[in-house]
Amino acid sequence: MIWPENFRKGEKMELQVTNPETGETRLDLSEDFLTELTTQTLLKKELLSRIDNLNLSADSKALLYKMAGTAMKVGATVVKIGHKILEVVLQLVSRFPNASFGLIFGAIAGALVGGVPLIGFVLGPVVTPLLAAFGLLMGAKADFADAALEGRIMEAVATFDPLKGGAVD
Repeated sequence: MIWPENFRKGEKMELQVTNPETGETRLDLSEDFLTELTTQTLLKKELLSRIDNLNLSADSKALLYKMAGTAMKVGATVVKIGHKILEVVLQLVSRFPNASFGLIFGAIAGALVGGVPLIGFVLGPVVTPLLAAFGLLMGAKADFADAALEGRIMEAVATFDPLKGGAVD
């Protein structure tokens, strides 16, 4: 990657990535994109607290802490890319818990099929992604069904909003 040293506000930054098979690809990074990458919805303390509350081993948490500290320099701007990635992942997991569980369950089931002697060698590479995708789909379906139910409940509660005002004349 080659980053121009004098990136000015309002300009696009050119990112050059060289692919040995197809040649060179250029991407333009706008100021808005960099702003989005540098904007954090969670403070470092909050992110570390969420990692602490995960039901993971100490080694896994240590890897997540290390990832949270990963940063890169884009011109004169420091982007805490590890922090941003973990924010997005934690947001998706909290917003779509059934889909997350389905994906993990499908991946584990596929790994178990892949671990069966003789047939696992043949079926594992095919079945694992299929089971992971199926688990993700089924979980997402459950998440969306729950969201629709929640919306209907909120609509029903909203019909009683005028009663919140207190005494009626």
